[in-house]
Amino acid sequence: MRRRETVAAAIGALVATVLASGVALATNPSSAGTIQACYAKFGGQLRVINPANHEHCRNGWEVPLSWSEFGAKGDPGPQGPPGPPGPKGDKGDSGGSGGAAAAPAAGMSGWEKDTFTTSLDPGEMTTTVVSCSAGKHVLGGGVLVTPTFGTVLASGPNSDSGWQVTYKNDPSNATSMTTYAICATTS
Repeated sequence: MRRRETVAAAIGALVATVLASGVALATNPSSAGTIQACYAKFGGQLRVINPANHEHCRNGWEVPLSWSEFGAKGDPGPQGPPGPPGPKGDKGDSGGSGGAAAAPAAGMSGWEKDTFTTSLDPGEMTTTVVSCSAGKHVLGGGVLVTPTFGTVLASGPNSDSGWQVTYKNDPSNATSMTTYAICATTS
């Protein structure tokens, strides 16, 4: 009976040692994610250690090593291709008959829409200016891009008689851009 108890105790101690070793290895990296190890000068064996458990390299026999569990953040990857078009939307409500346009307010006459159209290569950025006819003032303006792939960086009056638009096109598509100015004689 004594022999059986001794064997059971030895097996229990062996299992406890194996489990403790597994826990030590599983908890090795520091809170900063650094892994510590010792490299044997003779034989080339690598031994992972945990300094928190007072483990260290043997002087003269091993060289201490450490490496990060996490590498440096890499550069962002390239922009992916445009996604497929979305589903067609529902038909909108009818706009009604409208009626006749209202007469311009007193002090304004000779309303006109002036435009300038240009083509843009992929990745091209351009600034366009549309000027009103002589003696007229800009009331508003904008831009129409077909098809729309890029970004309108600026759109606004560049003086009291013109409209300016700056547009940056998508790097993978050509497009057409029309800048327009709404102008009138004001008094």
